[in-house]
Amino acid sequence: MGSGVWTLTGTLVVWNITTATGMTLNCETSRVVITDTSATSTTFTGGGLTYYTIEYARGGGGGALIFNSINTTIVNFIDVTSTAAHNLTFNATGTFYFYRFIVKGSAGQLITITRGGTVTIAVTKLGRGVVSNCDYLSIVSTTFTVSPATTWYAGANSVGSGAGGWVIAAASSSQSTLGISGVG
Repeated sequence: MGSGVWTLTGTLVVWNITTATGMTLNCETSRVVITDTSATSTTFTGGGLTYYTIEYARGGGGGALIFNSINTTIVNFIDVTSTAAHNLTFNATGTFYFYRFIVKGSAGQLITITRGGTVTIAVTKLGRGVVSNCDYLSIVSTTFTVSPATTWYAGANSVGSGAGGWVIAAASSSQSTLGISGVG
């Protein structure tokens, strides 16, 4: 994929690698940007591969982004430009891996982090430091488990019970936000 930008503008399933058996994906420093502005949900099925940057840039569209593939690694996940409340839904039994998870809603437009149905979900931070570039989130108490526990900070303006290892507060300035290879 090189250093290219891959813009996905459709709805429903916009990226679908269900089975990656025998496939090699070289993500390098590529960026996949999901930009559809409708209220229709969008599904990203990653096939258990590694992606460098996935950016959810829906603007005023309130449709959910559904992650539908376990054992998928995303180096940088970014959702900071949407201006409407929406959900990030994890919808497959297993583990999702992130080095950096940067998700920010706004006052009155919270981003709800949830799971699909009753599936067992684990979301794991890879690398050093903490997840601290989040705010205005709604963490559903029965969502899923993040690990390592107490390294996922939802931000000072977020709401929720802190279930599953989330810390409903901003990280202190003394905490390292370093990600992959020590890069914050």
